Amino acid sequence: MNSQTTLVLTLLVLSSCAKPIADFTYSGQDSPVPAEVRFTNLSRHADTWLWEFGNGDSSSEMNPTYSYTLSGNYTIALTASKGDNIHRMEKTIQITAPVPCLVEIQTPYGNMIAELSNETPLHRDNFMHLVEQQFYDSLLFHRVIRNFMIQGGDPNSRGADESARLGSGGPGYQIDAEFKTTWRISKGPLPPHEWAIRSTRKRSHPARNSISSMATR
Repeated sequence: MNSQTTLVLTLLVLSSCAKPIADFTYSGQDSPVPAEVRFTNLSRHADTWLWEFGNGDSSSEMNPTYSYTLSGNYTIALTASKGDNIHRMEKTIQITAPVPCLVEIQTPYGNMIAELSNETPLHRDNFMHLVEQQFYDSLLFHRVIRNFMIQGGDPNSRGADESARLGSGGPGYQIDAEFKTTWRISKGPLPPHEWAIRSTRKRSHPARNSISSMATR
């Protein structure tokens, strides 16, 4: 009876030569905007990471948290690297829109969240149209009255100096007024009908918007 010898060869891949493998999970995307999404890095054999959040922003943190202020689909990419070796993984997340229509107004002095009322659908839809067209980007609050109101929306204010006379610019059209006599003004955004009431034609400026800085009765 012939005896046979079986040779068992075990190969061990040492971590120093293993190629990186990118992987990740996420949570928090089910919350409506503004939504904070937490990313957990599950990559292996990597010592540096690059996250891309699907809107031009990125991070090199291992486990970042990112705040999304706009609803929509975002392709998240994680690139795991070690030396000259890299591996990339992509996943798509969906950030849902809030039940109320919210917009974030960003300024160098802080940000504001404004709710667009469904009771004024013409002004709500027009405002969102101008936002999507980036009409308001880099505009000034050209009229500021302490303890009363601040006003913006003039496209001529973009890059204007302090001597410029502002307040008459706009997108070149008007929209029908929407107002109710039962509405009252308090602190916060002034209703769009407030300016229409002062117009004999009951028409509203489509771009001008104001925020009350004091409660009125």
